[in-house]
Amino acid sequence: MNFSDSFNSNNRLCHFSPDGTSLAHVDGHYKLFIRNARTLTVQQMFTCLDEISHISWSPDSSMVLCAMYKRALVQIFSLENTDWTCKIDEGSYGLVSAVWSSDSLSVLTTSEFSLRITVWSLTTKSVAYIKYPKAIPAPIQFSEDGQYMALAERRECADHVSVFLVSNWTLASHFATESSDLQSIRWTPDSVTIAVLDTCTEVRLLFYSVLGHLVSKMEPYLNGLGIKTIAFSPSGQLAAAGFYNQSIHIIPHMTWKSITRLKHPSAITAPTPKPPNPPTSAENTTASSMTADSTAVSCTGETAAGRKKEFVTVYKETDYRMDVLSASPIVNMQPSGPLKVKQVRYELVEQRPFDIPFTTPDPEKPNPKLGPGLLSFSCNGLYLMSRNDNQPCTVYIWNIRTLSLDSVLQHNEPITAAQWDPVHCRLAMLTGTPKVFMWSPEGCMAVRIVETGRSVPNGVDIRWHPDGHHLAVIAKHAFFMCYIQQPQQHLQSRNGKESGAPLQVQQKVLEA
Repeated sequence: MNFSDSFNSNNRLCHFSPDGTSLAHVDGHYKLFIRNARTLTVQQMFTCLDEISHISWSPDSSMVLCAMYKRALVQIFSLENTDWTCKIDEGSYGLVSAVWSSDSLSVLTTSEFSLRITVWSLTTKSVAYIKYPKAIPAPIQFSEDGQYMALAERRECADHVSVFLVSNWTLASHFATESSDLQSIRWTPDSVTIAVLDTCTEVRLLFYSVLGHLVSKMEPYLNGLGIKTIAFSPSGQLAAAGFYNQSIHIIPHMTWKSITRLKHPSAITAPTPKPPNPPTSAENTTASSMTADSTAVSCTGETAAGRKKEFVTVYKETDYRMDVLSASPIVNMQPSGPLKVKQVRYELVEQRPFDIPFTTPDPEKPNPKLGPGLLSFSCNGLYLMSRNDNQPCTVYIWNIRTLSLDSVLQHNEPITAAQWDPVHCRLAMLTGTPKVFMWSPEGCMAVRIVETGRSVPNGVDIRWHPDGHHLAVIAKHAFFMCYIQQPQQHLQSRNGKESGAPLQVQQKVLEA
């Protein structure tokens, strides 16, 4: 794993283009830089009229949208024709959101207080208005195939959903929902079903067809807080719904009914089985070889057929000091010179029981930190990642084939970001510190970024490149690249044998 130099970027405004050729980021509040996604050389630079609040690539990667919410302005720049520009002014209506249409031919802006949504055509220069949008974070959702747009609406004190054809912006269907206070809508990956998430005070999840027929209504329990988040597998055959009772329901697309419930355990109690063909000697982790040992523990996972025991691999983040010259770990050594470098690694856990720390939410405050706040499927749909918000330092990896817990990753600080590689089955994680964590079915690793002279940007967000070979680690006012070499030969296998060449980690000094 190699790291690039760091670059300035304001307010985490840094995004790869959909085709993976370019990277857009904001530097200096007013300037938009376009860089080559691989070499990071500056290709173009644009200056906006005011402080940039939001940037977005067009789906065809030919244009970049810059929204300036303070002045209710939107500027659009073309990479193919730098002389062409576009400015959208919402005036006294204000601006709270600006998104691209799925065909890259229109821009949709939302006015303050959700008074209206305006459709600005970039080809015909025509303007259309949509009334009654609901004041939720993302009322507009485009289908995966790009043919439809679903809009959450509030009319006459009731929730509705309108479906528009993107090609001509005609109304395809309009229907009322059975939700009491709709909070979110999501398209399924096959673009045939719309999921409606009700307010957290109602335990209700609804599935509608494009024509507005109620396909399924899920109410897994009666009392308590309801659904918190939902994620779909890449094929669309499964949905995972996270609820405030700290459980995850797995829902197949054939019936849209829950077939199993996964609960986040508070402790691991079962013994560790011996791995097959154990190595004759343990491998040490050095500066040039970052490998992670693993152990299997047992945990109970509740399924529709009953409770059964499954083996789980447990990793724990551990800090240690290392001599840079000899590249060997220093045990029980106090920091005594510039040659002693603090490093991080994952270690196996054999302690029984292994308690997972948790926090108790304040019952007097709204939106309690409880239940799965992060939930996503791997690119192949075989694994599901979750982070229980009242266990913020722990990441759970679930095996979808066995519908059981596969791995537990325990960290020293709360997880701020966790995203799957879009091509390979591996998960990248950040904890708001100068560390990068990664998990795959073969094992996991942890790397501390070393820098001399000044502090390293603390990564709080992740942007994977579309080809999965590198990712951007985003800090509040900077970003840098993390390059991954030979993805199948980085990690130590779970049975103790190396699955390939050891991971080469270069602690490159970051420079502004």
